[in-house]
Amino acid sequence: MKNDSAAVPSESEPVPNIEEQTGKKLSNDDPTSGVPEKKEHTRSKMAILFVLGFFAILLLCFVYAIKVNATLSELKDALIGVIGALSGTLGFIVGYYYKATSEQ
Repeated sequence: MKNDSAAVPSESEPVPNIEEQTGKKLSNDDPTSGVPEKKEHTRSKMAILFVLGFFAILLLCFVYAIKVNATLSELKDALIGVIGALSGTLGFIVGYYYKATSEQ
């Protein structure tokens, strides 16, 4: 069996300090340091991308309807399907995002 002792630091070898490596001071007292900031940034980025994607899909429905000379009734049916499928998720994401930002 192979000895993996090289991967584990010895007791005499100092363990690298994450604050020294990153240059950031991390503490439990500061909610804006480290992971919470990254989590909030990711949450807001996802919410913005979903909203933009939702409206982009609606725009594509209009463009496609114009391109194929669809009737108003066909466009209405397509929009009802797209909005029905995505609006619940959109409402959940926007509600969750604004709830999280109002708690800060």
